[in-house]
Amino acid sequence: MRFSSIREVRSNPKKVWEKLKDSGELILTSHGKPIALMLPVDKDSFEDVLYAVRYALSKNAVSNMRNLSIKRKLHRLSLDEINKEILFARKEKSSS
Repeated sequence: MRFSSIREVRSNPKKVWEKLKDSGELILTSHGKPIALMLPVDKDSFEDVLYAVRYALSKNAVSNMRNLSIKRKLHRLSLDEINKEILFARKEKSSS
């Protein structure tokens, strides 16, 4: 796994493309923190790659939700308690 900064993308894009070609994946960073993943695709494979990435991200999100529900003991809630949690989360989101 190789890393490249956003600054390097702007200042030396050819070097970034070479890194991507050599390693097969590239992590883009901003101020030393990872912000994006670059993967090589072509016109025949980009939809399959995008589907695979979205699938992996959704599985990760579900796993995180399950872990959070266990941590907060939400898996033992009644339907009324679940609805209260939903309302609370919606209120928090709308006030942000």
